[in-house]
Parts: sequence; structure tokens; C-alpha cells
Amino acid sequence: MKNIYLSSVSDFKKNVEYSTGRFQLKNEKINKCCEVNQIHERSNIYSDIKDFRNRYLQRYLVLEYLLIKHKSFTFYIKDKLKTNEILLDKVGNEFIGEVGMDLDIEKSKFVVYPLKHVVSISEQVTTLGMLINNGEGQVLIEDPTHRVKIVISSKTLFGKGIYCFNHFVIARGKMNKITQSFHVDLMFHPPIQNVDKNVANEILSNLFSGTNNILLKSADREKNIKNQSLDKTKLFRTTKYLEDLRIKVQVSRSDYWVILSDILLTSMSVIKNLRKVFSGYEKMIKDSNINIGFILLGNFINIDLDKNGENWTEEKTCVENEQNFSNINEKGRSARLSAFNTNSRENHFKHSQNNFNTTRKGFERFKNVLKEFPVLLSNCNFFIISGPNDIGPDLLPKLPLSNYYASYLSKVLPDSKIHFISNPSVIDDSDIKIFCSRHSLTKELKEKTLFSYCGTKNVGFTTQWNIEPEILENIIPQTVLGQQHLTPTSSNIIPNLDYFLFLLPTPKILIIGDSSPSYSVKSMNQTWIVNPGSFNNTCSWVQYNVLTDSIDHVWL
Repeated sequence: MKNIYLSSVSDFKKNVEYSTGRFQLKNEKINKCCEVNQIHERSNIYSDIKDFRNRYLQRYLVLEYLLIKHKSFTFYIKDKLKTNEILLDKVGNEFIGEVGMDLDIEKSKFVVYPLKHVVSISEQVTTLGMLINNGEGQVLIEDPTHRVKIVISSKTLFGKGIYCFNHFVIARGKMNKITQSFHVDLMFHPPIQNVDKNVANEILSNLFSGTNNILLKSADREKNIKNQSLDKTKLFRTTKYLEDLRIKVQVSRSDYWVILSDILLTSMSVIKNLRKVFSGYEKMIKDSNINIGFILLGNFINIDLDKNGENWTEEKTCVENEQNFSNINEKGRSARLSAFNTNSRENHFKHSQNNFNTTRKGFERFKNVLKEFPVLLSNCNFFIISGPNDIGPDLLPKLPLSNYYASYLSKVLPDSKIHFISNPSVIDDSDIKIFCSRHSLTKELKEKTLFSYCGTKNVGFTTQWNIEPEILENIIPQTVLGQQHLTPTSSNIIPNLDYFLFLLPTPKILIIGDSSPSYSVKSMNQTWIVNPGSFNNTCSWVQYNVLTDSIDHVWL
């Protein structure tokens, strides 16, 4: 730490304290990397260029394999399948010509064609592909074999959900060979399916077996499709790495799960309200002798602010300096640039130190609150997941908060009762699997919407939808569970770790710690999708009753 600039003698104590913490974090990171290196050849977050393509290929293959197992879909094998499909309505009548609004996907029969064959067929066909942008304002659909421009008209029917770039969709339509475009009559997300642990292991072990992936070979793939099943192979090291980094925690059976998000430990009002929450549940334990588990989602600290109250970024400083460079000669520009780099390093150190100290003080306050409730300490499990504004890069997956911060809590909590876990993580509570994440999914979907169909009389097909609980409950399940991925549209995913965000196997509860209003909805496959809302802004949270399989929204 000798090379770090120390601004003044008066800050010496703080800087020494910060330096000590940095050394502890560094040593902890080295130890983690050594452990991970034993099960995976590359443990850093940097990705090869091939990883950017492979993540989309992996998503495609996951959905393809699940559709193979679905009774409504058959994949085309050259010279072995005809092009005829059976599309039925809710009553069971077959559609001839145009598809109606009451199409029953579960009872219909689709033949899914690769795009390389679609371009040569003049009939109505169905394909599976990813929506992409060609950079010219046009929407294309792409699969591993080809890409084609698509045309959406007022007659196009959509299944319920939100449609964005990087979403995989099933599209049925007809190729226009003159314009070389695919005119879409019907588009919908892949159907929601329950994926058990055995099927998930088959998919993951086959996907990540390396360059000699047997499921990419045409002969095995056709055999796979013909048998409507997956070949079983051994589990590979990458699958083991997935299990280790996306932390799974085994806990004893709980009667209630209490889920709070956006617990700003820097706010005294939040600390005061947290005391009220813990007080109420401690009384419940004394009266009923029940088991309660707490899932606490970030953000736990404020984002960095400059002296004017604005978000501090190097980019802002760079723009300001660039405006002053234009009228300066080469020597002067070099001097200014050197000064800018020096200031950037000092600012980076200052804000890193602020984050470090703020996080430490926040968890000291949290520790003091927990001390007041000995019954909770001895009976409850606490799971802590960091948010995008907490220490560490705003990337998914995100490692747990360091043991340096956990040490403040371990003094008052037994080791078996506190868990700092990654974002996302999976908690196994007996036969209940809880997938926990802290990500502003709704805001992201809202900004990136191409098309959406809310499936109600008042709100049909639209590109603009309101962030309201009723609408979210209508469109989020099909969008998220249909993709079998937490957030396929996000640009903040580490490419070579994209598969950590697969929803495999299907969880019983999917927690999306979002910035939108709280909501909860039970999907067709009996999965609860839950957003507890912002405890900091609304003093609200949710609790899951294991015995009755129900979600309650609670406010102070």
C-alpha cells in the first residue's frame, strides 16, 4: 500500500485502517481463487471472445432441449418430418388458415424448423430463435444456423409477456422470398415447464462438456430428438464450478420465510423500522415456537456521491477535462492528462475508502440491532445478498460480501446461523428450492421492450406498459420462466458465467429483489415469483408460509 497517495496526516489512522482491510480482502480473494482453481481452469471474470457467442448458444440449446421433451413440439429432421402442423383453439377445433386469438399452445402440435430451412420453404412454418438488432433499426431472428429479418404487422398475435432483444421466441409465419424477410403471424415465449434436478443435471453436464459437446453433433442431436429424451453423460468440472459459485445452502425446515429488500443500513429510519420487524417476529417465535428464516437483500449502502450530491464518475471528470484540451498545445495537453490521471487515482482511493468505511459502519449498526433480539439469534437463519450499489462491481453473478464485513456479525451470531451468499443464490429448505436474486429486472425490461402483450381487455398489445403490480403479475411469469434465465437482456453479465443465471432446476420460489412495487404471482407450474419491494422506500416486505404455500405482503 506504499504507492497509494495519502492526502493528509490527519487521515493517517483511517488510511491505515482501510489498508489493513484491503490486505484482508486481497488475501481472502487469493484464497478463494486458489480453491476455485482446483475445480476450474479459469477463475477470473475476464472472458474470451468466444464466451460472448457461447452464452447465447448455451441459452438456445437449453430451450431446445426442453422443447424436445415437451409434447407440443417436434424438431425438424431433414427428409423425415412433414411440414404440417395441428393448431387447436381452447375448444379443440383446428385452425385452418389464420391463427385465432384463443390458440391453445399446450394442445397444439408444432414442427420447429432451423432458419436455414425456413428460408427455402414457402409454407407457414415455426422456428425458434433469438431477437437481435442489425444496427439499422431492423429486428432479426437468429439461430445457430442462420439469421433472417422479421416483419411484424397489426395482424401478428403475441403470447403473454414482454419481448426484448436477446429473448428467445417461438415464431410462426411465412417467408417472403422477394424481400428475404420472415412475416410473423404468431410469436410467443417458450412454454413454462417444471425442470427437476435430474433433467437439469443432464442439460448442464452435456452443455459444458467442452468443445466436443456430444449434443452439438448432428447424429446425436437427431437421435436425441427422435427419442424425445437427453443422453446421459458424466458431470463435468464446469457443472461442479456452477454448483460451487452459485452457493447452495442447506437449512433445516422453516415454517416462515421473511424476505426484505433494499435495507439501507446507512439510514437511521431503516434501522429503526428494522427493530420493529425483528421485535414482531421475535414475539411470534415466543408465542408459537415456529422456525423463521430471514432473506435480506441489498442495497445496504448508498451509492457514491460527490460534494454536490451527484453521482461521481470518472467519465464526468474526463468530459470536463476534454473540453479544456482543445485549445492547448501538445506539451500542455500531456501535463493536463498527467494531472487528470493523478486526480483519478486519488478520487478512486477516496471513494473506495468511503465505501469501505460506510459498509463497515452499516453492519456495525446491524450487529447492534441483532444484539437486542437473542431469541432470533438462537433460532433463525439469516441470509445476506448484496445489491448492485454494494461493495464490488455491478455484475452478475456477484460474489458474497467479504468475510471482513461478516466478522462484525459473527461476533454475535453462531457460524451456522449467518450466511453471506452470492447474487444469485439457491437456498434448499427441505424440498423447497428458493432462488434468490437482487436485480432491477422491471426497469430493465421497461427500457428494452420491443413488443409486449399483457393479456387483459384494457391492456393488449403495446410497446408501453406501466410498472404496476397487476400488470407485472400478468406478464413477468411467462417472460422470466419461459426464458429459463433470470435476465437474458442484461449487459452486466460476466459472459463465461452466464449459465449461473439459468433457472435450473425450477425453483419453488423465485425472489427478484426489484426496485419496482412489490408483487407476487403463482405461475402455471406452481412457482412463486416474488418481489418484496423496497423496505427503504415503503417499509414493506413479504413472508412465505411454508405450510399453506402462501405469500403475504406486510407493511409497517
